[in-house]
Amino acid sequence: MIKIIKSTKFLIALLIVLFCYSILVDVFKISLNADKLLSDMLNMIITRVLGGIVFLLLIIRYDYNIFKFKNNNFLKAVLISLPCLLICINNLPLIAIITKNAYLIRSSRDLMIFIVQCFSIGLFEEMAFRGIVLLLIVNKFAKTTKGIFISLILSSAIFGGIHLFNIFSGAGIGDTILQVGYSFLMGGMWGAILLKTHNIWLCVMLHAVYDFCGMLMPTLGAGTWWDLPTIIITVIFSIAIFIYIIYLIFTINIKDINYIYKKDN
Repeated sequence: MIKIIKSTKFLIALLIVLFCYSILVDVFKISLNADKLLSDMLNMIITRVLGGIVFLLLIIRYDYNIFKFKNNNFLKAVLISLPCLLICINNLPLIAIITKNAYLIRSSRDLMIFIVQCFSIGLFEEMAFRGIVLLLIVNKFAKTTKGIFISLILSSAIFGGIHLFNIFSGAGIGDTILQVGYSFLMGGMWGAILLKTHNIWLCVMLHAVYDFCGMLMPTLGAGTWWDLPTIIITVIFSIAIFIYIIYLIFTINIKDINYIYKKDN
């Protein structure tokens, strides 16, 4: 079974399936349900899961050590990630929900599908941009703390920049630029978590929580979710987490990097 997973033919077959399905979705506008929103969510789940599996297989082929906690220290990894989890949860407009200024208008079935969609996005983007792009850059540049910092900047810039293509799918220029900016920052945060905890599944879950909290109301809800208290709290949280991530980056050392690539310390 392991040989099949690592085989080039199996990887190419998955890529062909992903490409063909993407063509069906983007060119021929294949619909899986009469409800456009539901159809879009299902299509995104399929493409993102397939893409996530492709990059997962690449990680396995590269033999990166990012699927277990270093020294089985689960608690330490969770504590390191906890501030990042808080900023992800803060993406949910709790004040607007409590005051009923924002509310869900879709069914519980749609909510469950939306949860799966958020996980599929986290799976695909973390396997691709942290599991492959970041680690390829780190392996080339991260010989010092400065090199680690530069690697995170470069990989985050690629992750943020790729969101510019949202313009071609109809997104506004202002919204796209905003998304590029916060994607760059969040990419740096998830990258730091990966290099420090050596576990990409933490990054996947953090990413999924962030997307769920941030996209829940725009996708399945209605009302107004951005108010002054929410903006103030978000700014305070963002500044605090930014400082924490900078600190975290400068505590990453060459032993952390060697562990990922299974090099002798």
